[in-house]
Amino acid sequence: MTSHTDRVIDFYHRRLSGRSPRKGEFMNFGLWERHTSDYQSAAEHLVRKVADRGNVTAGSVVLSAGHGSGAECELISKVYHPLQITGIDLYAPHISHARAYNTRENVSYLTGDVVAVNTIWHLKGHFTHALAIEGIAHFDTREEYYKNVRDVLTRNGRVASGDIIQKRPPKTKFEKWLVKNAAWHWRMPEANVIGKELYYLMLRHNGYKFIDIDPVGDKVFRPYCENAMRLENRVRQIRERGIIDGIASIILDWTISKLAGDGLLEYVIVSAKK
Repeated sequence: MTSHTDRVIDFYHRRLSGRSPRKGEFMNFGLWERHTSDYQSAAEHLVRKVADRGNVTAGSVVLSAGHGSGAECELISKVYHPLQITGIDLYAPHISHARAYNTRENVSYLTGDVVAVNTIWHLKGHFTHALAIEGIAHFDTREEYYKNVRDVLTRNGRVASGDIIQKRPPKTKFEKWLVKNAAWHWRMPEANVIGKELYYLMLRHNGYKFIDIDPVGDKVFRPYCENAMRLENRVRQIRERGIIDGIASIILDWTISKLAGDGLLEYVIVSAKK
């Protein structure tokens, strides 16, 4: 039986379809303000918004969980100049490319499952900040991540995340099918399909305080999907991923657009203190 870990690895393998990530290539939806005109700017803006909410500064020691091929770690290093950034990602090719592209002395990378206690237990009390942007939706489970990462934070350490949650429960059979199908394709465990209220209670239950959960879905899903649906971007995806995976990507983007448009899906920027 295929494990959840194997399914997440397969998700990113299909996303790359055998090609190498480009230097500076982000893997988030982006935060699209009025002045945002392109995906790269939106993706960088989202990373900076999460880091700002976490109050990352020049004195920070940062854990970046599920960071992709390293673009977000490089950006945080360049903009905020923290003492150290340790990136942990499950997918080994992400780490290989992140290391190959790394130009920052304060950035290092580890391959592993950040939810597994033995991946980071030896770093207990080491980090001032733990950031997770979208990869947290895959974590099995999100709550286990927050439990484990709390142990590696310093006193009053901070977490900040860009995450995908349920805006409202599905009502019809079709809506329930749509949510279940999207979660399956996105490799999101059923336990992670929760709303804002349960998210807040989960953080409180696991010892966090000063919790802020800011919905920003209107600046994420619709503009991302509009950009992704442009003909030139669809043609590029099919060329890079092949016909089958390219069409699968189109279907997933349509599903995200449908869920967000029907008020079922929300994007939140989360911050809290240990």
